[in-house]
Amino acid sequence: MSRGDGPLRARPRPEGPERVASLRSRAVVVALALLVAASSACVPLFIPPLPTDRLEFEPAFRLHGDARLEFVDDAEHRLVLIMRAAEVPRPGWLVVQWFGPSGPARAAESVWFDDDSLDVEVRLDTPPGLDVTPGEWRAVLSWDGRLVRQLRIDLE
Repeated sequence: MSRGDGPLRARPRPEGPERVASLRSRAVVVALALLVAASSACVPLFIPPLPTDRLEFEPAFRLHGDARLEFVDDAEHRLVLIMRAAEVPRPGWLVVQWFGPSGPARAAESVWFDDDSLDVEVRLDTPPGLDVTPGEWRAVLSWDGRLVRQLRIDLE
């Protein structure tokens, strides 16, 4: 067998760093081929069904999206929480905690909600005697120990 100028000859084996690189690339190819072959056998034999008791919706107290805090600049300088209940799972108390600019809770109140309270606007003023000072004020609303919403307002 010859190509125009003489017989075919084998390429000389690379020496030194070229040979090491050649052996490494072959080893990497072989390792990847083994990895692909082994990973194709990793097919789950059983997918457990999802439990239906954990997928049931648990009713919770929900407010409409228009809940807000407003500042009333009268002789008392007070805040008013305005809200409407969208869902009341059972009759109970909505706890409102008022947090002033210094951080800790300044007051707490509760409002009774039942089925007749749905979509009815409820206005809750800050308790009498609460000094409403400039800064960030927050009202944290919770139902049955769970956070419902946090509203904030910045007063200057």
